[in-house]
Amino acid sequence: PASVGMLGEYCRSYRPKVSFGANEVNSYSLSASAPEWTAWLAVCQDAYTAIKAASPDTTVFVTFQLEHLKGLGVKTGFSQPAQWSILADFAGSVDAMGFTTYPFFEYETPAEIPADYYTEIVNYWAGPVIFTEVGWLADPAIPYTGSLQEHVDYIDRFFDLTATLDLGYVTYF
Repeated sequence: PASVGMLGEYCRSYRPKVSFGANEVNSYSLSASAPEWTAWLAVCQDAYTAIKAASPDTTVFVTFQLEHLKGLGVKTGFSQPAQWSILADFAGSVDAMGFTTYPFFEYETPAEIPADYYTEIVNYWAGPVIFTEVGWLADPAIPYTGSLQEHVDYIDRFFDLTATLDLGYVTYF
């Protein structure tokens, strides 16, 4: 499509450090038909090829909503099985895997987050990991708990739990 050509030209002109293709793609995968999903993956591959031809050092990635990818998120009303296999659909189309993560979708306190909560990613992806949205509520908002202390505790817990990952960058939301 024309947008892939425009993306290639943009990258040729500006040589961005990163190119972020889509947000929380596992949400789209649940609603797309098989032909729509296949067509969308082909566009992702074409975009990757165009970006790399124009700017080989640009890191290309998409994001997944981690709690839903894990089959978690009971407090959001989410009830789907884990979707880890979807990461394989992006082999050869990304340099890094991105994630949004809000463990309060499932857990009451940061202390409840399992020790392998983030390191489980390496079972499905061996490259750099990027977190574009990371957060814990500083105030409760039904059905979620939250406090200023939990907010602070989560930041510490997040970095402890991700210490062994190859983190490209993290954005606290």
